Order: sequence, then C-alpha cells, then structure tokens
Amino acid sequence: MKFYSREKELSQLEIQFEQAEESSSMTVITGRRRIGKTYLSLKFVENKKFLYLFTSKKTEVLLCQEFVEIIKEKFDYP
Repeated sequence: MKFYSREKELSQLEIQFEQAEESSSMTVITGRRRIGKTYLSLKFVENKKFLYLFTSKKTEVLLCQEFVEIIKEKFDYP
C-alpha cells in the first residue's frame, strides 16, 4: 500500500507524542471508513516501541485473555 501526503498528520502526531512525555494525553484519530487511519497510526509508530490491540468480535473474556498475552509478550513478562 502506498502512503501519500500525510506529512501534516505525521507531524501533528509527533508533536502529540513529544508532549506525552511531559504529561498524560490521548490522541483520537477519526474519519470515514477505509481512508487509512490504522495505516497512518502504524506508519507513525514504525520506529517506536508501541502496543497495538485490535478489538474483534469476541467476548470480553476472550479479548482480555488475548490482550494479556500480547502485553506479556511485548513487555517480556514471563
């Protein structure tokens, strides 16, 4: 997939990322379906340590179990 003309958005995300070192913050990316919100997010964190949790149509218990395993793996928890 090609990545076009998102320098402005990547720059804004970088500013938000740097500000998060000073204090807590949350950034919400919204938009119509299939315009590249997930791809933009993954492109931004490409060279950063990050945690990506995808919410699928599973029960809450199954999702939580899956997320715990992903978190353990990401943070090298035994």
